[in-house]
Amino acid sequence: MSNSVPNNNDIDSKYLYVLDEVERLRVHVMRLYSYYQHWGIYNSSMLYLRQHSWAFMRTNIKYVTETWAKLNTLIDSDDPPELRVLLNNLEDLRFIWHSTKTFLECVLQRSELLYRLKLVA
Repeated sequence: MSNSVPNNNDIDSKYLYVLDEVERLRVHVMRLYSYYQHWGIYNSSMLYLRQHSWAFMRTNIKYVTETWAKLNTLIDSDDPPELRVLLNNLEDLRFIWHSTKTFLECVLQRSELLYRLKLVA
């Protein structure tokens, strides 16, 4: 890492990038959470996804997981506190995301198993 002090344009562009990514994450988490809310009222052992939906769910789960991790590593202790505050705004979603991700991964695994056993088409 360089010892030079970043200029304001670097900080502004990083701030805007983090702001944009945090908002995208929030939208993705809430969209996936809506599936959890809707499907969670049913007996989860009876839920399955059709095969054409597997990639969609996996792509969205991967996006949220990787982007959240990337943002955590992008912001270091030398950055202005405003950047950390942006990321801290996601903390209220951490439990929601963990529950949603766990639920959807279980539904995906069960769907694959039911498909392999030819119990669903």
